[in-house]
Amino acid sequence: MQSLKCFFNHYIDSLFSNQVEKECIEAIADNEEPRRARFVLAFTFATLGGWCLLHPKSVLNVGVRPQYLPPAGPLFQSSELLMRCFGAQAVLNAVFLTSVVETKRTYAAYGTALLPFFAFNYMGLDILTELMALDFVGNLTMLGACFIGWRDIHSLKKYKRTV
Repeated sequence: MQSLKCFFNHYIDSLFSNQVEKECIEAIADNEEPRRARFVLAFTFATLGGWCLLHPKSVLNVGVRPQYLPPAGPLFQSSELLMRCFGAQAVLNAVFLTSVVETKRTYAAYGTALLPFFAFNYMGLDILTELMALDFVGNLTMLGACFIGWRDIHSLKKYKRTV
């Protein structure tokens, strides 16, 4: 729990700090752990986003309770289009994640930005089916990957200072 508190404190401090921290890019490049966290994030976005992009009708039919589905016709087609847009953004995010420079700030900012999605999961409890708990599991996976990536980079920086 102390590490999680440190994770968010570092992020808040970095927002108001004029001093840019030197990150241990060389150590990170030699270490696989933070890279794995980044690819877990990208894989989660690519998988669930790809499903929304390629098969929006199945996501709507499987993920939304029948009483909340729009009737067939233009309204359902617009829901499919919005689902495709959501999926395209998620896939774009996955592509971005595969090329981002890994720093503590990157993982802290990303993890913080994920927090509202848990509120969306809660607000959708009546609308979404139990299968859409996949989204909640995906959000937990990504938040955990952010914490692990942040922690591993933090550990690498401490190691680098002692060497």
